[in-house]
Amino acid sequence: MTVAPWSLMAQDTPLVWSAKWEVIQPEDSASQMGSEAWRSLLSSAMILRPPQRILGLPLQHTISRIVGKWKAAYENGEAAPRGSASAFDQLALEQSRRLFESRMLRMGHLDAQVRFDTTMSGNRVNLIMVLKPGSRVRCGNIQIEGEGSGLTTKALTQIEQDWTTWSGKWLDLDGIDRARTATSSRLQEKGWYGLLSDHLLLSIDTTQSRSAGTADLSLRVLPRNLAGLISPHRKGTIKQVEVEWKDARASNVVDTLYNGIRWVVPEDRDIRPIAQHITIRPGDRFNPAEIAETRQLLRSLPIVEGVELGVVALPDSTGNKVWPLQLKATLNPSPKKLMRINGGLTSRQGPGGEVKFALSDLDFRHRMERLSIDMQAGLETVTPYLDNTGGGAIELDPWLNSRVLAAGIQYSANRIIPFGSDRFPKSNRPESRLALAIRDENRPKFSRTYLQVALIEQFVENPAKGSRIELRPLEITLTASRIEPRFAQELQDLGSGILTSTFASRALFATGASWWFQPKPRAAKSALSIHVEFEAAGNLFHAIDPRAPEATTVPIPTLFGSNSPVEVARYTRWVVDVRWGWAPMKRTGLHAKAFIGTAASTIPGAAVPFEKQFYVGGPNSLRGWRAMGLGPGQSDPSLQGVRGDIRIEANVEGRHYINDWIQLALFVDAGNIWMTRPEAERPRAHFVTSRFLEDLGVSAGGGVRLDFGYFLLRCDFGKAIRQPGAVSPTSERWRIHPAVSLPF
Repeated sequence: MTVAPWSLMAQDTPLVWSAKWEVIQPEDSASQMGSEAWRSLLSSAMILRPPQRILGLPLQHTISRIVGKWKAAYENGEAAPRGSASAFDQLALEQSRRLFESRMLRMGHLDAQVRFDTTMSGNRVNLIMVLKPGSRVRCGNIQIEGEGSGLTTKALTQIEQDWTTWSGKWLDLDGIDRARTATSSRLQEKGWYGLLSDHLLLSIDTTQSRSAGTADLSLRVLPRNLAGLISPHRKGTIKQVEVEWKDARASNVVDTLYNGIRWVVPEDRDIRPIAQHITIRPGDRFNPAEIAETRQLLRSLPIVEGVELGVVALPDSTGNKVWPLQLKATLNPSPKKLMRINGGLTSRQGPGGEVKFALSDLDFRHRMERLSIDMQAGLETVTPYLDNTGGGAIELDPWLNSRVLAAGIQYSANRIIPFGSDRFPKSNRPESRLALAIRDENRPKFSRTYLQVALIEQFVENPAKGSRIELRPLEITLTASRIEPRFAQELQDLGSGILTSTFASRALFATGASWWFQPKPRAAKSALSIHVEFEAAGNLFHAIDPRAPEATTVPIPTLFGSNSPVEVARYTRWVVDVRWGWAPMKRTGLHAKAFIGTAASTIPGAAVPFEKQFYVGGPNSLRGWRAMGLGPGQSDPSLQGVRGDIRIEANVEGRHYINDWIQLALFVDAGNIWMTRPEAERPRAHFVTSRFLEDLGVSAGGGVRLDFGYFLLRCDFGKAIRQPGAVSPTSERWRIHPAVSLPF
């Protein structure tokens, strides 16, 4: 009979197979802890470990032995694979025992003793850890000594108030070390330059610990020791600030003074936008938190690759009570140009793909301005609009019935508005963007082209809470529609003037504002983000123009080259997008999204422009339907494929990583779109509060995601479980949605 090599080794090598914890302690209930509590505190110091068991079986250990991982680790002197039994080692066992006693001593158990016993059954070693903690010592009197340290009476009094809270607590050397670090940090924040935790010398008197059960503490603040020269601590003040732009390609370097800061930069380097990110000025008190904030702000600049920031004491012969300090920042520039090519699957309605190309100059004109050029091309299959006429349907090539071409240029700067950067709070960091974009969409029954010019002003309201405001004081958009004759006849047969006006060519003179609230996520805590957007168009234009809004046109050429008048749209649009996430465990989390949007035209008989309306369905919405495959309201199939004026949607999704790059998800989606105004031909397409719940469509499903770090591929499978009208769906079909990135 042949025996597997790993089986022979299992007979020769003793394995740690089980570990039992026993605690023997005196009758002092105040300091007693059970064996499980001691196990959680000391298990990380255990070098040898028994195998992890699932339903009592050491499955991970067995698999590691079969595939050879255990043997390889053993022969290389490495730790056993995760979940496997360790090879028994007497020396490692003694090291663990000493670590146990050391940790118990640092917790105030001065008489702690640890004994490890072993029993063997074949090649299996059973460990018995016997802990004798003894009595635990509390902190007694706390004495603060600061003579000769240079600290003021106020500072010493504050230290004494902080440390007297330790009196009566259990002696915990690890906690006391953290308290020393916290004390030195607080003193540095008060301006005490160079005062470290090493200057706080702690002495513990345990002579009365066995009789009184307490140990007295003495905290002495040591003076500075500079190259053997003892001197008292002093507060620091920033007297000089110097910034150097370290560019080896620069031929001419200038040394100039701006806002009290010395700049050593290339001759053509605009320093004004960089100066806005420096929050420290000469005369400021030394504060490590503000220095760290300045470093982070400089690192956030897209043209900066690295930041070297340091504080040094300047020579001082005056004997003042403060140290004169110099703050020096060295900025290493990053490559200015950035080129990106992104591609991915799209599935708003059917299979398709798109590619995007972007080229950016991050330091345009050497003024930290950004000039970006973007281009996009895509092909996608879509369902024809209103295609319910049987013989009247248009024959379409299913692979070429939707084409999108787009191009844009955007200029970004710290500000275009006529105010100096010094007028804003240092945490604000305003940014202005001027954008020009053109987009051409060739759909099955119509084509649409729009040209847009926009000015955007962004303000960071509160960096700590992730709050920022974006204003769009100017947005001019010209849209031109080209409708196929048969599609125009279908719209006329429907008898809906509002629907017909959706596809009309328009001129949009809009203004808007957006607000984001997105605090930084915290581990194992729920995270909430909010986005509110408002947009209005035509109101100012119609206030100036004496004509009636429905008759207002502007004589500008359309994109077809003709001089046809274009209608001026007038509408308001609101969007509220709330997202919530909770990940109590690193690999598992629950996420939700709620979206409410409404757009209403104030011109009688006219609809909101096509681009400003809403739709549901698709990979990022209700995944039981294709994009624009639901609503409005309980409308008949003749309206499916159009957009609506109101959108209400909620999504809940549970996500779980089965390993570092494969994620599984289960989700439920609910929502619909509606029209704002009723029409006799479609009485159940507009929004009515009393039948809101009845109008909701509900879908559910699951998905698989591949997370590659820098991008994520996913494929979601959704199925409709309730149609609008509170009826069960007639189709059992599952929708498949391949996409890039998470849905929310």
